[in-house]
Amino acid sequence: MNEEQARPVVEGKLRRVAEAGETIAYSRVADEVGWGASCHRPLLGRIGGGEARAGRPLLTAVVVRKDIGVPGDGFLDMAKSLGGAQMPELPSGAGGRNFVRFT
Repeated sequence: MNEEQARPVVEGKLRRVAEAGETIAYSRVADEVGWGASCHRPLLGRIGGGEARAGRPLLTAVVVRKDIGVPGDGFLDMAKSLGGAQMPELPSGAGGRNFVRFT
């Protein structure tokens, strides 16, 4: 499945996940479109950017790392670049970026 075909599939899945108040692992997003584990990153960035330009919340916030249950660094970097995420300094060994506050 190419990106043009995958985008509506992924967007639809993310909307259903968000409406249910749930999260979905990156690996499950990749499985939805039959892609490898990291091939979906540019697509998620385009989906998130489109939501931001439309003045909507970042739909891709529901996509999380399976190991720690929070969005990955790519999402957090995008959110910060849009002025939407503030992250406190975490103590060494805190297990990644576990705390995010969206404003």
